[in-house]
Amino acid sequence: NIINSEEKEVYQWGLTLILNDIVTFSLVLLLSALLLHIRFGAEFLIVFCLTRIYCGGYHARKESVCRFTMIVVFLLVLFGACILSDCSRYILLSVLTVSFLVLLPLIPVKHPNKVMTEELKKKGRVRGTLSYLAFAVLSLLFYLFVSKIDAVLIALSLSAVSVLAIIGTFTNERGVNK
Repeated sequence: NIINSEEKEVYQWGLTLILNDIVTFSLVLLLSALLLHIRFGAEFLIVFCLTRIYCGGYHARKESVCRFTMIVVFLLVLFGACILSDCSRYILLSVLTVSFLVLLPLIPVKHPNKVMTEELKKKGRVRGTLSYLAFAVLSLLFYLFVSKIDAVLIALSLSAVSVLAIIGTFTNERGVNK
């Protein structure tokens, strides 16, 4: 008797979303473990998810499409990081700059299930910008002091957020207009 009967569907939907995230994150971590790169899976999830929370992006209509998209994005980021692991710092800086310039005018990306007041838009823009910049700085610090491949993985994870923000701007807009 803790949950009102009118709110039961909301709680069920919320629980479904949480379980979907757990399954999706577990699949990414399992896949990264099978590829012997579990650290990269964890790094990807942290950077990608924490940035995307504030920036928004593409939202699949089905859970299976969401999972598939996340796995494909992770694999592209991972393989891209492996290929570009010895890139110059200028290439890394270019990737971070272009991704940021693409993302900045889009954030926060509209979502059909979330009404955005002007105050929420401003907060989302500030938080999205700060999260992106914090991870971009972390990428550069990793490049200089820790590991180039980790730096590139972080930069490509941020680029993935930018690409999905572009996709989300077009696909989510149709849902907002409906």
